[in-house]
Amino acid sequence: MTETIRTYAAESLESPKISSLKNTASGVKITWTKVPGASGYKIYRYHYGKTEKIKTIKKGSTVSFTDKTAENGSSYSYEISAFSGRKESGLSDAKDIIYLKRPVIKVSSIYKKRIDISWEDFYIYSGGYEIYYKTGSSKKTVTVLNSYYDTVSSYALENLKSGKKYKIKIRSFMFYGDEKICSAWSAAKTVTAAKKDHDHDFEKVVLDEADCLNDGEMGLTCRICGYSFSEKIPASGHDYQFSETESKPSE
Repeated sequence: MTETIRTYAAESLESPKISSLKNTASGVKITWTKVPGASGYKIYRYHYGKTEKIKTIKKGSTVSFTDKTAENGSSYSYEISAFSGRKESGLSDAKDIIYLKRPVIKVSSIYKKRIDISWEDFYIYSGGYEIYYKTGSSKKTVTVLNSYYDTVSSYALENLKSGKKYKIKIRSFMFYGDEKICSAWSAAKTVTAAKKDHDHDFEKVVLDEADCLNDGEMGLTCRICGYSFSEKIPASGHDYQFSETESKPSE
């Protein structure tokens, strides 16, 4: 996966070591060890058969950088060298990661003891999502797995405590070989578990006008939960009007 970059290795500078790659809300965060005598670092990225230098750090005390150009679901390999003036160390060992974008969630509670969560579907077939929820000192994590043919974009937490506030956040994950790679956690949302099911508030739309002989159809959609159905509009039937005509006597 990694393409070798030839660089001049100065004996006075040791190669950095990448200590971690981590998915964050803004991109892939790369952290490495500080090299004594270094005045800066060069960061190289391998992606789709091409290696390029993506950043030059001009401060020897800086030991982290976030690659904000990483795209969701794409794999990357990173290497780092240290430099001081015209001297540059050898490259660090390469480390790989797949960037997973932080989910954005919506939460609502319109049914008794239940909270509904939804998010954008990222098509991560080999993984799924971890859902963390907390009320008071009680906290739990639920794992929802995708299948090869179907990915998950919503989940309902049920049998909760009515009237209690819940703090909820989720993150996506996938497996890369034996490694489990996770996105950053979504921003947390707080919602109160409903004490009773909500009353529907239907918006009515005529789908098909009725006439004298034919039934019509009315569509109804709840403004709160989106539940919808249709019902028949009965045919009106004929409305006859009778008129009298005056006949003239024959001469």
